[in-house]
Amino acid sequence: MQTDKYLGVRVAIAIQLLGWAMGANILALMGMTSHSHHLWNSVLLYELAERGHNLTILSVDLPRPDVKVPTNVSYIHLERAYDFYDAEGADKIDISAFIGIGNYVTIPIHYDFGLKTAKNIARSQGLLQLLNYPDDFKFDVIINDYTLGPYLLGFAHKFRYPPIIGMTAFHNAPITLDFMSNHYFPALVPYYSTLYNANMSFLQRLDNTLVFAADTIYRRWYYNPKLDEIMRPIFGSDMPSLSDLAKLTKVSLVNSHPATDYVEALPPNVIEVGGMQGKPGKALPDELDEFIRSGKRGAILFSLGTNMLPHNVDLQIKLNIVEAFRQLPEYNFIWKFDEEYLKDVQMPANVLVKDFLPQGDILSHESLVLFISHCGGLSIQEATWHGVPIVGIPLFLDQYRNLIQTINAGAAVQVNYLNMTTVQLVSAIREVAENKRYVQAMKIRSQRLRDNPVPPLELAVWWVEYLLRHPDPAHLHSTAKELNYFQSHSLDVIAILALIPLLLIYGLQRQRPRVRVQRAKRHQKRD
Repeated sequence: MQTDKYLGVRVAIAIQLLGWAMGANILALMGMTSHSHHLWNSVLLYELAERGHNLTILSVDLPRPDVKVPTNVSYIHLERAYDFYDAEGADKIDISAFIGIGNYVTIPIHYDFGLKTAKNIARSQGLLQLLNYPDDFKFDVIINDYTLGPYLLGFAHKFRYPPIIGMTAFHNAPITLDFMSNHYFPALVPYYSTLYNANMSFLQRLDNTLVFAADTIYRRWYYNPKLDEIMRPIFGSDMPSLSDLAKLTKVSLVNSHPATDYVEALPPNVIEVGGMQGKPGKALPDELDEFIRSGKRGAILFSLGTNMLPHNVDLQIKLNIVEAFRQLPEYNFIWKFDEEYLKDVQMPANVLVKDFLPQGDILSHESLVLFISHCGGLSIQEATWHGVPIVGIPLFLDQYRNLIQTINAGAAVQVNYLNMTTVQLVSAIREVAENKRYVQAMKIRSQRLRDNPVPPLELAVWWVEYLLRHPDPAHLHSTAKELNYFQSHSLDVIAILALIPLLLIYGLQRQRPRVRVQRAKRHQKRD
């Protein structure tokens, strides 16, 4: 009997093709203009594809050429989403304008970023490409990145309302309220751009409550109606409001974890999958590996993230950074930056500059001793997962809060970006790199982040497939979606309870003159 030496391969291919044929059709709406968010989202999307589901991804970002994308993943590119970075006048976004601004000023600037994103998405050919799909094209579930709002949920209306699962890499942001009607407790959880920790004073709680209220009012009364104005002409006049479409979200996957975020009381359909992207590092390219290993006292990674572009970094700050590296020859520095913007800077031999770096793989390297970071949520999680302490240079939004939590865990120190000097940076690097207590504290934090009943990625996949099995999980539905803010927080009840003693006092005050008169009459009769 002649055997087929390729039979095993053919069977494997047949099984894979059968899985794809039986897998669900999933539409992913990825409209958040931040490259790091795409990296986090794609961890889940590619895993779903590997498990046999077919993914159509409408995205502001495309994967890098060196990324292996599963063959059952199709991208539709929203090619104009980032146009505002290169625009002129009022349409231009200068990300450095976010640095050092106050909490209340952050709110309109943040949502203006969202409006500009939505306008540019509306001009993209990729949006029209998906709109040209037949209305009866069957998607079994929609996965929507709602970080900047519901502006792409017109597709839920177009494709006849498949179940929606939300996801956001931006912790459990206040905007989750619009989708899940969960409670947000400003007495317990600091607003993402504040400098408060969980133990707030009365005045801090008051300010935190007012900031949160300002965000909610601005978003619901101004931002969401503006999104309707942008998207309704595209999706048709019969499209429900985007706020109503947001409430159709059945489950939300939020990038938070008790090891790195504040503890919150969440309903059963708001699922914490913080650290979902964490995994053991892969071997680095030989050149990079050799450079990291050759540092006399180890290597240090430096990155200001994907949103702070090189041209936004002030020349004097660049010079201060390079001089700090020069004064620490015992360490080798890997700097994520664009060499084009360092042409006039004499670079010391212990610095390697690359415009793209495999951050997770570098953080896992045994010779890496420190991470100088902008403290974005994903960077903090990756550093924590790999147990690498931090010198934090926060820039805007949640980055200060992320650093404060890491400092409170004993695993970081801070350097102020706006007035950073070489002396301050050198001192901070030596403090963290040469004191074992920082790495020990981060190792403890790492254990807490990694030790879960179910790995976060497995949990995220399970919930997507759960929604495929149970498209209308009414038992997870909170009646808070039918209540307004005052009702869901019992503010109307508290108002009545506060009113009762006031009415009693008022009634007693009204009775006092009558009592005086009656007493006077009694005295007159006795006389």
